[in-house]
Amino acid sequence: MNKELASSPERYVRTTSLARSNSTIDERIESKKKQLTELQQEYEEIVATLDEDPNKIVKQHISILKNYNEVKDMATVLIAKIAEQRRMTISEVMKEMGVDMASK
Repeated sequence: MNKELASSPERYVRTTSLARSNSTIDERIESKKKQLTELQQEYEEIVATLDEDPNKIVKQHISILKNYNEVKDMATVLIAKIAEQRRMTISEVMKEMGVDMASK
């Protein structure tokens, strides 16, 4: 029989309980450290994406908008040609194609 258990059963129970409690606390600490590391990495990634030059972002958006407008203009010309060939209005052709008039 264990000397500690024989001398004081209550003390043995408390010591054993504390040892288990400490290992649980250690596990929780390690889990929290891992979670902190993951959150720090995520933070760094977000900061890196936000650190882009604002002027570069604006130029990029303008370029995309110009491209969109060019494509939209070409589509409008094609719809107008289709309407002319069918002797219909542009709105009738757009409605037939399922194009929302508000997006025009």
